[in-house]
Amino acid sequence: MYQSTEIRSFVRNMESRAFTTICFFLSSLTAVVLSLNCTGKPDGVYDEGCRSYTKCHNETAVVMFCIHGTAYNTDTYTCDDAFNVPPPCGTYRECSALGDGAYPDIDMMCSSYYTCNRGMFFGHSLCPGGLVFNQGLQVCDWKLNVSKPCGTLPPADLGLTVDELMTL
Repeated sequence: MYQSTEIRSFVRNMESRAFTTICFFLSSLTAVVLSLNCTGKPDGVYDEGCRSYTKCHNETAVVMFCIHGTAYNTDTYTCDDAFNVPPPCGTYRECSALGDGAYPDIDMMCSSYYTCNRGMFFGHSLCPGGLVFNQGLQVCDWKLNVSKPCGTLPPADLGLTVDELMTL
């Protein structure tokens, strides 16, 4: 049986996590909205991600978030059932055997990545144009700064022989 102090500690911990998540969400939302100036722009979508997109409506930036099970569909310019969304956003990744963190979408030439946390798939994110995912730094980066297979640097695994490195 749980003691009341254990329950209170658990609740405080959960409240703290929820508060941190909400603060991060609001700061991210503010940053996205403030970074898009819709003055003089026609209505339409101007910033796309897999789980959200930003559109201009009457010269005002509006961030639209996709609900669970949906993703942004670049063909319809709205959130759609993930099964209807082209890769990478509509693609599910198995995370049960992976550690927490982000992983490059190799089949998308690393122009996107997906996030795993506690064995659960949290969706894809797109790298800005021309960048690829740098797994070591957990950021999108220029190809010349990233190890193969995503970039042009030799693989980070230094267990290769000199002959193997020469063939890369």
